[in-house]
Amino acid sequence: MEENTIHILIPEPFENLPDNIKNWLSGFSEYLGILLDKILPFKPLITIDSTISGSADNQVVIFMISPDFLSDGKFVETMNGITQKVSKKEKNLPGGFLVFKVCILPVPSEQQPEFLRTYSDYRLCHETADEEDEFTLLGVETKSPVWSVLVDLAYDISRTLEHFTAKAGDSKPAETGASIYLAETTQDQTENRETIKRELIHFGYQVVPRKHLLAGEGQIEEIITGLLNNSSVAIHLVGSQYGEAVPGSELSIVDLQLKLSAKTGESEDAGEEFERIIWFPPDLKPEDEKQRLFIENLIREEETEKTTEIVQTPLEALKSIIRKKVLQGKREMTEEQEILPDQPFVYLIHEERFNSEIEPLLSLFREKKTEVVWSGKTSSMSNVVTQHRHCLANCTGVLIYYSGDNLPWMTSKIKDLLKAPGYGRIKPIKAKAVILRDGGEFASPLSDVDIIPLEKDIPEGTFNNFLEKIN
Repeated sequence: MEENTIHILIPEPFENLPDNIKNWLSGFSEYLGILLDKILPFKPLITIDSTISGSADNQVVIFMISPDFLSDGKFVETMNGITQKVSKKEKNLPGGFLVFKVCILPVPSEQQPEFLRTYSDYRLCHETADEEDEFTLLGVETKSPVWSVLVDLAYDISRTLEHFTAKAGDSKPAETGASIYLAETTQDQTENRETIKRELIHFGYQVVPRKHLLAGEGQIEEIITGLLNNSSVAIHLVGSQYGEAVPGSELSIVDLQLKLSAKTGESEDAGEEFERIIWFPPDLKPEDEKQRLFIENLIREEETEKTTEIVQTPLEALKSIIRKKVLQGKREMTEEQEILPDQPFVYLIHEERFNSEIEPLLSLFREKKTEVVWSGKTSSMSNVVTQHRHCLANCTGVLIYYSGDNLPWMTSKIKDLLKAPGYGRIKPIKAKAVILRDGGEFASPLSDVDIIPLEKDIPEGTFNNFLEKIN
């Protein structure tokens, strides 16, 4: 299926590249495929070549860039042609892109062709890497920044592929929450911004701006204001640098966004509960007098604003503040979250057709004085996807009731268990099990998921092991 194809574009045929680059690209393709297989209900085809077969406007293309690759004029021309072809279609993709830009080695924005600057850098290299370094993606630790960037890339690509699949009628695209304006920041805070962006996106929120705000782009103030007017919260990360002034203005992009979000909060176009978070790192040291005065004035001007919260905390504390304000704040205290008990609970997932069959299970857990939230309880809620993710983020244990005859559904639920940290979960789920309906068959791909065969009458002790794990 052409729409499920990912093209990794390189300047020359794969076989002509040096061995170290070929090994790096092969490893990159393999890791990306593994991650996408955990996220998507289907397996996309990944190709590596200097040309693209078929129409470029309905397939995902990854530009691999480095200083050496960008010195190839023909390669740059090919990339430019592709971006021009897909630009209109990308505007109609809800939260997705057709083109992704991966940096094999660091390439500062100002050294990139202008048509590439609006695309986010997925930097799969260390800041100090250069042409003489060995390519180090292979063997990367899963907790390293490079691995996190690769995970981000996989999630972002999956959103585009899921859109294509949904359009073809194969499945329903994932729902998204409210729009959050995560302001662009200076170079010293880029990694922190990506961390916050990752958490918000994985929890189902749309994060804007989707593309980099070009410093020379016309009507930049109108673009920012339009995005702010459609957002419920604006988050600003202020670091040690003031940043370059936006052409035609004395303000940096950080300063400009702060002033525009302040105006948005006062305007009639803003939502009734538009709020702002302004964050400073705890070890903040302004690099010059201009930035020191900017920060002092900012704090003085904003500290009395009721809709603005100024915080200077470690990044983890900021994430908690955002979760309370954005993910669990008063706008989220709706019927979806009111169904969750105050004490530890088990999340029972099942298809709607089995609503009546799970009643004996509910009775059993009530007898064991164990709280249960089940799919039938959440299916009438206005945002089932958000509620499902919230349950996975907060439950003590998970039970999946499976009939054995709907493998795509079952596969998606197993993959949701893998995604739970991205939904805001902090600690591991204590117990995970699949309840196999009488006659059903399933082999779990995860070693920590137990299989519990269920007969028509539930024998005493069937769930003892599960209950021991969660207590």
